[in-house]
Amino acid sequence: MDVSDILDDGREALVQGRLDDAIAAFGNVLESDAEHLVALFTRGVAYLKRGDNEEAIGDFSRYLELKPGNHKVHCSRAVALMNMGRDDDAMSDFDAAIEINAHYPSAYSGRAELFRRLGETEHADADTEVAGRLQEQLSRAYYETKGIVFQ
Repeated sequence: MDVSDILDDGREALVQGRLDDAIAAFGNVLESDAEHLVALFTRGVAYLKRGDNEEAIGDFSRYLELKPGNHKVHCSRAVALMNMGRDDDAMSDFDAAIEINAHYPSAYSGRAELFRRLGETEHADADTEVAGRLQEQLSRAYYETKGIVFQ
């Protein structure tokens, strides 16, 4: 079985919620190529879904060592850090995700959740508003590419 087949099996397992199978599949890819970015990220996501935040942080951090500047990886690592109560580190990652891609609604939503936890409701409300506006713009753009135009 080649790497793309193993990745496909891992993705399918992840979507189906078979997290142990997904983690094993991505681990198999990483045994042959320890720097495979897709396997690192998706295994990190599987760990995150399983609640293994330390493992998720490890994979996301390794990804960023190999290829800095991915907003999705920063945002995912921020969620794992937030789950562990490492709020300052989580805030840094949410901020990094937004700095890299100011049009990524998930980073604003995650940071809003963190602001709420910290009792900073004004900042939370502002980020929630930005996230909603960005999501609406993305949805509108998607539908317009399908020929559906809004007035």
